Amino acid sequence: MASASSSSTHDAEDTGQGAAVRFSGGANFNASATKAAMSSSLKEVTAKQEDREAANRWADGTMSSGGPRKHEKDVEEWRAALARISSSPGPFPQVVWRAAATWQQWQEFEPMWRMDPMCSLSNFGYQAASFEQWRILPCKAGEGNEPLELRLDILQDVLQPPHVEHDRCTWYLVDCTLGPIPGDEGPLQLSWRAPRRLQHLRESLHDYVKEMLAENYSVHFAGAPFAHTAGPRGTTARLRKWLDTLADVINSGAVSPIIAALTLHFFHAGAKEEDSAWVETELRGRQVQGQRRESRGRQRQSARHVFPRSWNPWTPVQTRGADDL
Repeated sequence: MASASSSSTHDAEDTGQGAAVRFSGGANFNASATKAAMSSSLKEVTAKQEDREAANRWADGTMSSGGPRKHEKDVEEWRAALARISSSPGPFPQVVWRAAATWQQWQEFEPMWRMDPMCSLSNFGYQAASFEQWRILPCKAGEGNEPLELRLDILQDVLQPPHVEHDRCTWYLVDCTLGPIPGDEGPLQLSWRAPRRLQHLRESLHDYVKEMLAENYSVHFAGAPFAHTAGPRGTTARLRKWLDTLADVINSGAVSPIIAALTLHFFHAGAKEEDSAWVETELRGRQVQGQRRESRGRQRQSARHVFPRSWNPWTPVQTRGADDL
């Protein structure tokens, strides 16, 4: 069972590709200090990062009006788009995939703290005493003292590839199962498919797990190295092994409850299809409006005759003979 430890140090750095929130102190870090540090440092980092992402998405039809600094609505849409593809079988328009591709885990820390991760864990059957300690280990916390088991695996089907291509991005199809969890009509077994990009899995899950575990990471994941960048041959096999190891250490209680909460939040466990249906309508409507504006702009441009300043309509045009051509 994990035990509480002394307060951990924390620092944040902006690498140009995203905010990296770094922890030290191993898996058993001081969660209250972590929460306060996140709240203060993310305010300084998120403005520049979200402005950069919002500017990149402005012309793609996924950016709402109001300027890059008014990005709260856009972050909410990116979050809802990821929940949409994680709670419904689809198919989805490309504009939804494009919005979901923009999501990053650090954008979710403030909303996650507001939702109370401890309450979120209890809703799925986990029994944690704090962010650092389990009250009952997951392997004994299931309905009727059965093991509460989380399984994460890349799709394995001879008739369907393990990843799909949408909006110039590769999405790995992660099949998630969790149960048995308590329900009104008896134990439930949750099962859902959560498409995620390799960038999502690395920057929004792997990096945080590695920082939180610190020196313990090499102990738990010694036989499961993470996938290389750019998705070379063998990426799917590496992801399968790493996700399976992550689920195993959560199931055994070898890591702190906060890592279980981050993992469930990352894969949008329990997301309901009807809660994110609005984002598809919203993004479709904005895309149609953008196409109409673009069409009107092309029509105005084609109707406008731009002549050089030296051009005189009363000057006779000198015709050229065949020899001049």
